[in-house]
Amino acid sequence: MKTLVLRYAAMAYLNDDEEVFTEKVMYWMRTVVQSMGFADVAKYTYTNMQEAVSDVLGDDAAGINKYLQMIVEVMDE
Repeated sequence: MKTLVLRYAAMAYLNDDEEVFTEKVMYWMRTVVQSMGFADVAKYTYTNMQEAVSDVLGDDAAGINKYLQMIVEVMDE
């Protein structure tokens, strides 16, 4: 699932289309992950993924990390 989310985050960033990411990934993932009781695991995973993306992409990571941060934040809803 991690690579799918990263792929959609990159696609949303490149297409400048937050709506696609929100509709196709964010709310679906929140529903599934929270129903299974893994919200804390998802928050930890996507927080660490932001660090890894920053290490690889440097300053260019900000655009993708915006979408990964949205996943972290939606897990608290």
